[in-house]
Amino acid sequence: MHKAIRIVALLLVIAAVVLAALALMLGRQAKTQDIGHQAPLVQPASTHAYRTMAAAADLPPGQPIRREQLVELSIAQPSADGFATPDEATGAIPLRAIPAGTALSRTQFAQGVSALLMPGERALAVPVDELTGAGNRIAPGDHVDVFLSLRPAANDGVRAPPQSRLLLSRLRVLGYGAMDLSEGTGRPADAQAEPPQDRRAQAIAGQGEASSGGSDRGAQANARSALLAVPVEQANALLLGAQSGKLFLALRHPGDAGVADANLFAQPATVLRPQAGLDDAQRLAALSAPENAAFSGIDLEALAGSSQRTAAPAIASPRRSSTPRERGVEIIRGDGRTHHAQAR
Repeated sequence: MHKAIRIVALLLVIAAVVLAALALMLGRQAKTQDIGHQAPLVQPASTHAYRTMAAAADLPPGQPIRREQLVELSIAQPSADGFATPDEATGAIPLRAIPAGTALSRTQFAQGVSALLMPGERALAVPVDELTGAGNRIAPGDHVDVFLSLRPAANDGVRAPPQSRLLLSRLRVLGYGAMDLSEGTGRPADAQAEPPQDRRAQAIAGQGEASSGGSDRGAQANARSALLAVPVEQANALLLGAQSGKLFLALRHPGDAGVADANLFAQPATVLRPQAGLDDAQRLAALSAPENAAFSGIDLEALAGSSQRTAAPAIASPRRSSTPRERGVEIIRGDGRTHHAQAR
């Protein structure tokens, strides 16, 4: 009898242990489920603010931004196209009007080749090949001289001898073949006077590939045009020279600033003459202002030096007195002047 009681007691102990273990396991599962149903923790908002430039006043299109027209603005997220400092945005040229308080983005400003031009310059393309393009060694950002080889047209059956001369000095190369400097930031050209070093290195690398005999000779080897920054008053001569003669681009050292002094030579006659009735100052402005000089035009005879402009009018001198001056001989001595009238 006592043996049976012991067996029953042992079974009860085992059952109690199993139930306790089961209860512990169920309790852990319930706790895990409660945690899973709880609301996710909300991370506190970042207190770090990013800086970008905004318009302090209304910005008109086509005019470079001045530093005083900029104001700093704090934003929660960084802007990939924004300006982090005033130096980055100063000089950028808006494509359209920007209201005051607007955060500035690079997409709002002129980019590409147009942003590389200085005031008074125009981008013009001229034909090139391996011979006229300095052996295709020219890269965007270089400076070149333009030489003209010209055979003037026959005049009265007599053809003038061919000529060759320096046409334009120290023009900036904006593009050569498929390469250009259009990856700008909307800043004007004076802020990007020095070409990016990596682009120059790419050009040299492309030349190395071309000289190695590989199938891909690079963009320079197949160049058919060079894009030059040309002063507007010299654009007519460049275009006429390209059509009537042959242009050769001579690569020059970037530190060489020497240019020809055109004022030492007779100026070519223009297609359009200043209209009559202009005073000396107006005539001088008509002949010297860059836009007026481009508007007046140039023909082939003038380009070849066959026709020259009359001397530019001098600045008006003080008017003489309307009172007739007595004719005579003036004798100058050490102690004074003596005037002797001459009989008429």
